[in-house]
Amino acid sequence: MSFETLLFQSIDRLFEKVLAPPAVESFVRSGSYRLRLCFAHESLADEFLPSFLCDEAGSADLQIGFLTSAEADLSHLIPHPQTEYRATATNASFAAWQPGELPVLYLLDRESSRALIWFAAGTAPDWLASRPGLPIMYAFSVDTPWIPLHAAGVGRNGRTWTPVDKVREALPICNPRGGPGAGDGAGQPLTRYATPSLDHHRRPALITRPSQGGSDPPLEDKEQHMHRATAEKR
Repeated sequence: MSFETLLFQSIDRLFEKVLAPPAVESFVRSGSYRLRLCFAHESLADEFLPSFLCDEAGSADLQIGFLTSAEADLSHLIPHPQTEYRATATNASFAAWQPGELPVLYLLDRESSRALIWFAAGTAPDWLASRPGLPIMYAFSVDTPWIPLHAAGVGRNGRTWTPVDKVREALPICNPRGGPGAGDGAGQPLTRYATPSLDHHRRPALITRPSQGGSDPPLEDKEQHMHRATAEKR
């Protein structure tokens, strides 16, 4: 059985059995998208919902389920060796493995617009609250006019745009988590995952930075090269 078939089956099974009502759900926004988030238990919702902007219930562009190894065993989808980052993508699916002490598996079924974020060690790494689901949103929006950004500042051609409190009304998706500022010199870092998402024609740089007093894990060279090459083509 192919890896992609196993991916589809796992997503179908877990949305039907683990993430079906009465599982915790919430509707949020990420740029132009409405997301339906499903959590296997209340503590996961408490951990990640503050990183999103709430939205009214409605037809979702994408459904994302959050669960741990306590609710499901997805070890058969972990690549080998488990210590190395891996990603695979087709027209129908996307999967990424983020290794470490608290590894994370990302799965996306493009056809059903459903995704899973699985915490293989039973808990999520602390830094993930500043960018939950970012690999999923990259993959989901690759064929659209939007790019998800995770940055305290965005630079191009020697000029930098830093979202701060003064522009929050103009850019409501830039809602900083935990404080009034959103830039490196403005107090709190921008940690809301709800982008900003910018149109491709504006060609934003893709940047990650430390947040919440910790450090984001470094992007892998392959991923950096992919984003760099994509930006250059545009």
